[in-house]
Amino acid sequence: MERRREERLPVRPREEAPEANRFPYRVLNVSKSGCSVASREKLWPARDVVALDLPLPGRADRLRVRARVVWEGSDPGEAEYLYGLQFEEVDKGSRLILDLYLDYLRRELHLARLDEAWRKLKLAHEKLNLLLAWEERKASPYIH
Repeated sequence: MERRREERLPVRPREEAPEANRFPYRVLNVSKSGCSVASREKLWPARDVVALDLPLPGRADRLRVRARVVWEGSDPGEAEYLYGLQFEEVDKGSRLILDLYLDYLRRELHLARLDEAWRKLKLAHEKLNLLLAWEERKASPYIH
């Protein structure tokens, strides 16, 4: 089993972002020390140091960080190239923004889990009501 030092948080795509198509990659997940990205085209060889833009919620710009490509791979099912990047030389201001971004992603993940739990609870409630109605219908000839 693979163990990571840092929690990786998924990044959900933002359809409303006007800059969504300006970058040749999409960020899959982020941690304090790095991220994973996917691209339809081959971008970087392993060990390259690149300038990477991370999406920020509610902003037209992105957080620019330097990162080293620590692994590259592909997902044939999706016809995508995958990259693992480790952040390098993150200045104090960018580190603060990154920490706030990770807090945002953590809350977003928590809310998504709550939404899913609420959806399942509502579905179970509807099934229970249908079952109760069925049982009342079956029992009605004996009650009256």
